[in-house]
Amino acid sequence: MSDLEKKDKPKYKTGLIIIIIFIILTIIELIIFIPKIKESIEKSGVKEIVSKKNDEISSKNNETLTLYYINIEGNPVEYSSTIEREYDLLHDTFEVLIQSPPKEVLEDFNVSYIPSGVKLLGATKAEDAIYIDLSKEILNSINLDLAYRMLESTALAFDSEAKFVLLVDGNVYTNNLSNSTF
Repeated sequence: MSDLEKKDKPKYKTGLIIIIIFIILTIIELIIFIPKIKESIEKSGVKEIVSKKNDEISSKNNETLTLYYINIEGNPVEYSSTIEREYDLLHDTFEVLIQSPPKEVLEDFNVSYIPSGVKLLGATKAEDAIYIDLSKEILNSINLDLAYRMLESTALAFDSEAKFVLLVDGNVYTNNLSNSTF
């Protein structure tokens, strides 16, 4: 072995020994101080504050929706439903409305005239109008006038002064019931 190789070996051993000592001391400190840190956190009440904030955040995502279904006489009947909000309230409301009605609606002998397969393409509230854009499957309703009445009543629950505009695949759908009052 040359003199250079002999001089380099002790440096590697010294560095390795320092790293091992550092790791051992860190483990000892963690063993000693982790229980004290946990105790301090519990005494400070931080856990309760964080869990309370998480509960508040999750409850803010829960929204109560007003939905309208049609009764035997052909009139809209109001129902409330609570959901965890994903988008904006208007969009989520119509996503729920175009799905199959909940059991309680059917138990009260009320129905939905929105056929299965209808997709919500858009839901927008402008200054004086609420626009709901549905896929063309809405035209397959067994009673399009009552389907329109359901949609209109639900939309006007957001703003009774607004005009309701139904779009089918982006085209304005005209309905002679749009000026009726309930």
